[in-house]
Amino acid sequence: MKKVLSNKMLKTFIIVFLSFFLIQCDEVDEVLYGDRASNSDPVSGTTAPFVPGDVNNMLMWLDASDTSTVFTNSSCTTPATSGGDRIGCWQDKSGNNKHAIQTNNSRRPELDTSAQNSLDAIWFQGSGERTLDVASANWQPSNKFTAFIVYFQDNADTLGIIFATYPNATADFMMVSTTYTSNRYKYFDYNKWVSGSLHSAGDWVINTYHRDGNSMNLYHDGIHDATWNSLNSAGPGVARIGAYTNTAYSNLFHGHIAEIVWFAENLSSEDRLKMEGYLAHKWGRTLALDASHPYKNDPPTTFTPDP
Repeated sequence: MKKVLSNKMLKTFIIVFLSFFLIQCDEVDEVLYGDRASNSDPVSGTTAPFVPGDVNNMLMWLDASDTSTVFTNSSCTTPATSGGDRIGCWQDKSGNNKHAIQTNNSRRPELDTSAQNSLDAIWFQGSGERTLDVASANWQPSNKFTAFIVYFQDNADTLGIIFATYPNATADFMMVSTTYTSNRYKYFDYNKWVSGSLHSAGDWVINTYHRDGNSMNLYHDGIHDATWNSLNSAGPGVARIGAYTNTAYSNLFHGHIAEIVWFAENLSSEDRLKMEGYLAHKWGRTLALDASHPYKNDPPTTFTPDP
């Protein structure tokens, strides 16, 4: 009897000891490697096509391909539906009411249907003071912003201003495309010119302006093109699309503008690359992306985990 009890006690002791040992091993594993079971379980959620609204701090989004945002009148009530329709309102999709408006019918640019990749764009004739004005905003909050512009400049132009402000003569800035000085993209900030590299005129372009403090990086079709340092601080003011914002309507832009997306922050590299990929696939410019660009072959997506 004593022998039987001893054997049972021994077995119980062994079982208890092994159980305790395994528990301790598991705890050590969790400390060293984390919860293996939870790490191996896939996170559930939904994946959807990336859109600019997935990025925070958007200030303005003008998208000519969205037919619900272009109107023939400045009160934004009569849709523009046909090629050649005069554009009195290009409505901002950011929710910040930064609509591009022209109250004078003779100065309104025109809608060009299926201008690029079967999508609509706004055509600025380079004459007749064809421009659109955008409400006052701090376009360079704390000297930090990232702006994306999709456009096509006609070969016949010399120096065309795409987007500019003019609060006063010493606090203005301009984004310029020119065939006047060997086809360069330029940026003008508070009486200081800075230039990008040469480019081929007569083709659609995606330009990224990424400013952080007194420095800016320019990306042309997703490829880093130039770095500019020691920039000045332009002041806030009403912006004009298609010309300088003084009363002379000088340096009118001659070409198409398809999309402008402006963020009041210098975006992370991940968000910048997603925006470039989104625009390249949307406007048929993927061939211009560098082979190393992560979204050259497939458009970006956004993953939202389940709550």
